[in-house]
Amino acid sequence: MKSFKHFQEDIEISGKKYNDMVSKRQMRDKKDDRKEVDTEFNKSDKIERMKMRKTRRKVYEDYDSPFSADKFKNKVQSKLDSKEAAREAAKEREEEKEQMKKEIKRELGVREVYDPEVQSRSQIRKTGEGGMVGRDRKKSEPEKRRMKAVGGGKTAPVEYKRRSDVGKQRQSSDRVQAPTKERGSAEVKQSYADKVKAERKKAAQARIAAKKSGEQVKKTTTSKKDTEKQASKLLSTKKPEKKVDPGYKPQKASGYTRQERMKITRKGETMLKGIMKDQENAKYKKETGRSPDSEAKRKVIIPRVQRRMST
Repeated sequence: MKSFKHFQEDIEISGKKYNDMVSKRQMRDKKDDRKEVDTEFNKSDKIERMKMRKTRRKVYEDYDSPFSADKFKNKVQSKLDSKEAAREAAKEREEEKEQMKKEIKRELGVREVYDPEVQSRSQIRKTGEGGMVGRDRKKSEPEKRRMKAVGGGKTAPVEYKRRSDVGKQRQSSDRVQAPTKERGSAEVKQSYADKVKAERKKAAQARIAAKKSGEQVKKTTTSKKDTEKQASKLLSTKKPEKKVDPGYKPQKASGYTRQERMKITRKGETMLKGIMKDQENAKYKKETGRSPDSEAKRKVIIPRVQRRMST
């Protein structure tokens, strides 16, 4: 009788043999799948061919029968007529659509706005219009966002003025300070060396003074980028930007012009002045027990009202 070890050796399969078996099985499965697909395709192709034969036979039978030629011609002509009619109807619909678009544009009076992608292309926006150096960047009516008051609580888009320097090239010498001496000259090198030497001497004196007083010596950690920014600021002739208060809130647009706003303000001040006059008259009457005369109004009531209005 075989032992378990001998039995195990008999049933063991090597890796190579196993791979060969798997690949053979896969190839057989693929072959079967391909056969199945070919069978299905041949079957469907056969059915289609049978249908086509039947149709062709029917057409030929109709054509061979009496008056079949006239019928065939009439059928073809009716099909052509229907296609022509459909084409004409489609053309009429397109014309109606175009007409409606034109009427809507005429009624609204709005300029045609292109897609931003299309609008930026060179074939639509030309350079040099009106003596300009670059392309025309003026905004169209729908693009304008800045509004102004036109009176009666209404606003309208602001009309932009043309720049006074249209057609002129902006020179860099107007914006950046040009060097006054030749690059790499001995004077420039000496002046720069003296400046660096003075700065180092000053920093060393500050460090010595800090050590003597027992304070902590602070090192200046200025990067190259910060130095370049500072140099650009010093060389530039442009005006520095004004700082804006972080708590600033812009006034909401009322739609009234300056004259209308002043008129409303004066009207309110007149009404307030009248209320204060009545209050001061009542106060004077309570204090003195009689109504104020012209002198009391001039010397007492009017100065009081003016003082209250000014505060």
